[in-house]
Amino acid sequence: MKNIRNMELTERREAVRTIKTNREIIGDCYSATRSATPADTVNALVERVGFKTAVETVAELVNSISEWDGRISRRIRTWAASIETAATPDELEVCHIYGSSIHSAHVNEIGYAMMEMSQK
Repeated sequence: MKNIRNMELTERREAVRTIKTNREIIGDCYSATRSATPADTVNALVERVGFKTAVETVAELVNSISEWDGRISRRIRTWAASIETAATPDELEVCHIYGSSIHSAHVNEIGYAMMEMSQK
C-alpha cells in the first residue's frame, strides 16, 4: 500500500503522476505486443520500467478494475492485493484512477503472466 491518503499534497501528486505514467507505458507495451502473448507484454513492460515497477504497475492495473468485474479472477485479485507497494483499489479510487484502456479479460491474462514471472 502506498498510503496515498497520508502523503503530503506534493508527494501525492507525484505518486498519482507516476501511476498514470506507468499505466500509459503498460498500454503502449500491450499495443506493441497485442498479437503476441501476455508474457510478451509483461516482458516488454519489465524491459521498459524494471521488474519491481512492472509488478507494481500490473497490480495497480488489476486493482483499478471494479471488484464486480468477474473477468478478473479471484486469484489475480489476491495476488495484486499482496503487492505491498501497489496502490489499493480504495487508494486508486481516491485518486480518480478507474478501469483501463486494456480489456479486463486481457488485464487478467497479463496479471497471470506477471504473477507467474514474480513467483520464479
